[in-house]
Amino acid sequence: MRLSILFATLTLCITDATAQDTLSRNERLQMLANEIHNLTREPLGEGDLILDHWIDFSFTHNGQTQIGRVYFSATDSAFAWTEDITNSKSLMFRKHSNSTIYSLTPGTGQGTTLTEELMKAMGYDEIETRILYEADKKLDPELITGRECLPSVDDSTTVWIASKSEIKKSERFVIKRGVQLWASNQTKYDQIRGFTVDENHFALGFDYDGIEFRVIDFSAEGDFVLALDKISVNIPGMDLNTLAKKQAEQAAKKQTD
Repeated sequence: MRLSILFATLTLCITDATAQDTLSRNERLQMLANEIHNLTREPLGEGDLILDHWIDFSFTHNGQTQIGRVYFSATDSAFAWTEDITNSKSLMFRKHSNSTIYSLTPGTGQGTTLTEELMKAMGYDEIETRILYEADKKLDPELITGRECLPSVDDSTTVWIASKSEIKKSERFVIKRGVQLWASNQTKYDQIRGFTVDENHFALGFDYDGIEFRVIDFSAEGDFVLALDKISVNIPGMDLNTLAKKQAEQAAKKQTD
């Protein structure tokens, strides 16, 4: 019923337009499709977002290794990431660490908003406990990106930690922030998602429950840009039925005015 009201209204609009212009039927239908699209979607944001910091990481699970990347900046809380840099047509995006997640395809200007229900089902809720990992000098180190890292072992989790002396001052923010952003989205691995190290140490790797994460490269001089106003994302709960209901309510209001 709601859909029929919507399409009846839209059809009337097309009929009226036909008498006023010489647009072809296909052009009018395209305009109608664009209008419906615009009513159920909205721009991701305004202007260009420059994410000039990044870390590359390797992630190994069940003997399979992928290279991923996290994009972020020092001046904005927003960040994006991909678990497979060889398939970088799609990205995950958050405006800040606790915000809604968007699945984006920048090349097509399209994106999907993950609903609160879906995010909760995927495990995106607040971590109740944080685990402080401290390097154990009695255990053997491992070199990660040429930096000596000592392990911190807790149950089935090993965090590979470099001291401040191993990290140049210009590198400290990009490493700490990039790893933290990646870890905060690992909903399957609470031991990683809830990790912390003190301000004088830096996590460069994780071993947990058969998976292995390693930082392999990083930079604070990237050139990745997201044109937020050119990417449209769906409005949760806004579909054709909702639009039809709004049309019916507006029509009813006009009759009573």
